[in-house]
Amino acid sequence: MNPKFWRILNADNIMIQVVNSLKAFCVQTYDEANKKQGVQWEASRMVTVSSEAVVTSILQVGALPVDLKKREFAYRQAGVIARIYKNPSYTGGVEDPLYNMSTSGGLPLTKLLTGFTLTDNGVQCGAPIYAIGPDTNQTTGSSTSSYATNRILEPNTSYLLTIESLDSANQEVAARIEFYEGELDFPNGDLL
Repeated sequence: MNPKFWRILNADNIMIQVVNSLKAFCVQTYDEANKKQGVQWEASRMVTVSSEAVVTSILQVGALPVDLKKREFAYRQAGVIARIYKNPSYTGGVEDPLYNMSTSGGLPLTKLLTGFTLTDNGVQCGAPIYAIGPDTNQTTGSSTSSYATNRILEPNTSYLLTIESLDSANQEVAARIEFYEGELDFPNGDLL
């Protein structure tokens, strides 16, 4: 048995000391740990979507897996339907900026593309997200809400992200994604 593991389980009856408030376990979420380690990124954009039109972007995953933590939407009118497709066919594209959640972090291997020519959506690989607003004359739109948390994306694969307007008129839509790039288990050298 690894001696470090033995110490964790047996050092000074740690559980008794925790119960008696003499020691503590520090706990943090994956989200917090990822941001502290500089391995979580975000991107956002605001677009005007015409009646029942679709806005697209490509998430081109690099050599490491990606955990798509969030897709967030806000809209001014009736709402949107968002979808994700695997292995779309496309040419060209311009990189949209990705921002590290740690100001000292670098850039991911993953790229976010817009302005490409799409020839095939690929295979839909997730349930549609129906972000529907109130249907009244007094109230329309919705502030930012998160959807589809923790969708695991394969390395070296492209994914098409779509946003379709549900309104019969133009509407402004704000979209944001947040993702972790790296191995999918939290590294813990103490137990190896």
